[in-house]
Amino acid sequence: MIDFDEYRSRNQEAFTRKRLRLGISRLPRNRPPDPEGERARLRIALKRREAWIAQGKLVILGPRHYRLNL
Repeated sequence: MIDFDEYRSRNQEAFTRKRLRLGISRLPRNRPPDPEGERARLRIALKRREAWIAQGKLVILGPRHYRLNL
């Protein structure tokens, strides 16, 4: 059986050196975001905006001008 922590500690330095020598950085996310999750986050953001407007924390001054009073 392989102890992953021990294996990683032995090979981490060599892996990092190879990655730096090749100029490889972290790759962008490959999987697209979940559409249902995106809709849920949008609904939460809109509800928060409505609540802030009702509480007076967010004041709309014009089409592109806002004041946020926290």
